[in-house]
Amino acid sequence: MNDLRTRQLRCAWRAAFRRRHERKGADGAAPSQSGVTRESCTVKHNSISFTLIELLVVIAIISILASLLLPSLKRTRDLGKQTLCVGNLKQLIAALHMYADDYDDRIPVANQDAAPAYVIPSDYPPEWYQGTWYVVIWPYMKSRAGMLCPNGDFKGISQLPPVSGHYGCNSPGVFGTPPTWGGTPKRRDSITDPSHIYALFDFGLTMGWQPYALSNASLWNGYTPGAPWNTGPSNYDTDGSDWSKKRHPGGVCVAFLDGHVHVIDVVHFSTNSAAWN
Repeated sequence: MNDLRTRQLRCAWRAAFRRRHERKGADGAAPSQSGVTRESCTVKHNSISFTLIELLVVIAIISILASLLLPSLKRTRDLGKQTLCVGNLKQLIAALHMYADDYDDRIPVANQDAAPAYVIPSDYPPEWYQGTWYVVIWPYMKSRAGMLCPNGDFKGISQLPPVSGHYGCNSPGVFGTPPTWGGTPKRRDSITDPSHIYALFDFGLTMGWQPYALSNASLWNGYTPGAPWNTGPSNYDTDGSDWSKKRHPGGVCVAFLDGHVHVIDVVHFSTNSAAWN
């Protein structure tokens, strides 16, 4: 770069010197015999070219590096979504406890498909199903993204989202069964050892219980995403994109009733009967 700049300055100096003596010659003065001649001041730039073999070698190296890096990038992205899911469940379990504080220490029932139905908040997403616990938790969250698993996938039939493919509640262990099933809301203080009891978690249906967690995801059964015994086809996940694989690298994100959130292996999550209460 310095050599190029030096040559450019030298050329400019020569051109200026030449013009000065040409003007003197035009005025009748003898032109200087300084020996300065017109020489080309064209600056040549070195060009770089690749042969076909060299180009193919570069492409091969880039392909190898990409094959090594892409799996790591995908795992990093998946771990990021798992962290986001854990954050969602922390907010949801906090919202559940705020609801219980406002309603005489009672936890809502899992779903309410018939009278007396839930009172639907005016700002509740109109495209969402109106018969689940999502309705009563919504006023304490008011965040669509916060109530949906970032790796969830609603593909159910004859229902509206998010009845499946996102988060489920532990019913009847924590959330009571619907009144149409003879259930009533549970009092929070009636549940012993809340630090070991599932409350909310990744699941194939908004109402989760252990028989569903151990089912094979067929027809109208709920399911544990990615459980090895899942065979489908599921009416809550018609293309198999949720029940056939784990949502997160660690397995299932679970919020316990005491408020802490943990990521649990899918098999341990489903088979731990004590945690289902």
